[in-house]
Amino acid sequence: MFRFKLLISVLITAATVFSMLVASIDVGTGAQQQELNASETPTNEESIAYGKYLVHDVAKCIECHTPRDASGELIDSRQMEGAPIPVEPPAFVDSWAAASASVAGLGNYEPDFVRHVLMHGTRPNGVVPDNPMPQFQMKQREADAIVRYLESLSAR
Repeated sequence: MFRFKLLISVLITAATVFSMLVASIDVGTGAQQQELNASETPTNEESIAYGKYLVHDVAKCIECHTPRDASGELIDSRQMEGAPIPVEPPAFVDSWAAASASVAGLGNYEPDFVRHVLMHGTRPNGVVPDNPMPQFQMKQREADAIVRYLESLSAR
């Protein structure tokens, strides 16, 4: 059990550091971005697919915002519904959230609130979310795609 917790701790810390690095660069690279750029105005389906790509494969939001089963696997049927943060904070971190927010269907958040957090790294009132939430600096297109993807999760 100790090894499992240590592994999860290392993975979450690595994902957090990676996300912080990604937050400062243009996340719109690779095949998904090229496909999205193919049309001036992406269709809703293209935008949702791009948002899913960002959430699952780039920013790795799914790792903290999705509950896990007893073996530590993500529960696919509860994607982005919020979950306890599965690891203790590193010693050098002052504030650390005990759980992640439910953002499936946007949870209790307005689309503009979520866009602001993703684009500016703060809530609209200027408060920085607790770690391990990275302070993203996404572009409008990425934030819009993530919002559309999260909204689509309510239709499951």
